[in-house]
This record gives sequence, structure tokens and C-alpha cells, in this order.
Amino acid sequence: MYQPAPFDANSPVRGDDRDQGMTTWTLIIIAAVTVIGFIVGRTRAQGLAVAGAASLHSLPSYHGLLMASMGFAAAALATLAISLSGRSQTVLMPAAAALL
Repeated sequence: MYQPAPFDANSPVRGDDRDQGMTTWTLIIIAAVTVIGFIVGRTRAQGLAVAGAASLHSLPSYHGLLMASMGFAAAALATLAISLSGRSQTVLMPAAAALL
């Protein structure tokens, strides 16, 4: 269970720098998965449109946005599941506990 550190008014830095670094890396990974999903979805849709293999019902960028949203949702849910499992003592724990 997440136990926040007591606040010390004399301390110049609150919290653990390692936890903030892990949160930063988590957000960078989620952003990368989202951008890669957009690029892959748009490229595949453009390839289908150019090849004439299928008649697309939406613009290629809309297909990219769909893939990006699915990638974001998957990465965010994985992060939430890891935070709720108790294996991680990051800044995300209070947010994960609030969702319960």
C-alpha cells in the first residue's frame, strides 16, 4: 500500500527524485507509443488508398488517430495496472487509488 512520506518543512526537495524520474519515463513511453500508433495507422491507410485495394471510409489521418488512441489507452491501462498491483511506489499511486 502506498504510504506518502511525511512533509518536512526544512527539506528543500519533497519526495524521491527516483520516483519523479520514473514518472517522467512513464509519460515519455506513453507519448512515444501514441505517436508511433498514429504514424503506423496513417501509413497503413495511405498504403491501402494508394494501392486501391480498399475504399477507405475516412481520411488516413483519422485512421492514424484511431490507432494513436488505442495505443494511448493500452499504455495508460498498463501503467494503471502496474501502479495498482503495488509493485511500484511512484507518484501515480495516489491517482490510481483515487480511481478505485
